[in-house]
Amino acid sequence: MKTVRHIVAGVVVATTAVGCSAGVEQLPLPAPGLSGPTYELDAEFSNALNLPDRAKVRVGGADVGEVVGMSAKDYTAVVQMRILDGIRLPEGTTAELRSATPLGDVFVSLTPPASSAPGTALLADGDRIPQGSTTAAATVEQVLATTSMIVNGGVIRNLTRVLNGVGGALGKEGEGLSSLIHESRALVSTMADRSDEIRTMLDQTARLADELNARRDTINEVLDSATPALLTIADNTAAIVDLVDEIGAVTTQLQRFPAIGGTDTRSWIHDLNTLSAAFNEAATDPRVTMANFLRFLPAALKLFGSNAAAADVDLQQVAIGHIPDMNHYADPGFTGPKWANWDNMVGSIRFVLTQLGDRVWGPDRGRIWGPPQ
Repeated sequence: MKTVRHIVAGVVVATTAVGCSAGVEQLPLPAPGLSGPTYELDAEFSNALNLPDRAKVRVGGADVGEVVGMSAKDYTAVVQMRILDGIRLPEGTTAELRSATPLGDVFVSLTPPASSAPGTALLADGDRIPQGSTTAAATVEQVLATTSMIVNGGVIRNLTRVLNGVGGALGKEGEGLSSLIHESRALVSTMADRSDEIRTMLDQTARLADELNARRDTINEVLDSATPALLTIADNTAAIVDLVDEIGAVTTQLQRFPAIGGTDTRSWIHDLNTLSAAFNEAATDPRVTMANFLRFLPAALKLFGSNAAAADVDLQQVAIGHIPDMNHYADPGFTGPKWANWDNMVGSIRFVLTQLGDRVWGPDRGRIWGPPQ
């Protein structure tokens, strides 16, 4: 018994000594691997960044193999995988590099085709999934860049602004939402009260549509008849536009056309407006009568009743001199020519001759030819 006790005590002491001299971090970890028979499959990816060695190969979330090697060929990444022999995949299976979390380890996900006909061939040892059936996973850099765009690109800021706008529209106590509900209820009530009118309007619209459908042939005939005219107008659109432009230009020139008096400050349109205003004033003046015109009309008809002017005048009292008699009953302005009239006539003739000379020789004729001798 003493011998057994000494042996057990020695083992305990030895174990304690060994445990004190070696830590847990120094204990060897079991190497990852597969147990059982396997076969090899290859898959081509545009890139296999962040795919670790001994990465998992999964089908439907279950581990069915692992990555045993990677190589580059023709600017593509070729990934060698070992698959359990009991997992058989049909042709058309796709491969995708995925990760369980945004920054988690990347693994290979195999997805069989959704529907495969009976008798479809299975992938065998040494087969390869082409690059057209594979998808590369997003790299860590792409994930971080996308996250930074979401944070710094204004998405969160815009979302916050939208939420603040919704909160401002609803109000602190929800009075905006209450007002919206109240107005919506009032609108529904109004539409319910006018349901008969709405129904009548819809019935009339339906009848109008039926009437138009019944007269569709007539409408088509009218449109067909109007087609040549519309085509003619379309063909002469440019000419019509040119005509409108010409009319506009003529109107503009008429507005700028000088008046009869030779001044540029007025135009014919202005003179016509002035004459029209004068005629309108004369026509609406209550003091204007037709008596004077009727008195003048017989004499005018008699004067111009033939191809030669004739007049039968009975002058009883005529003021010959240029100074009228104060006791004369005739028009005091109806007298003979006065000296002022002769002076005015001579001045008018001289002014007209001067204007004519300026137009013929120009206003500088005296400076060119010198003063008249």
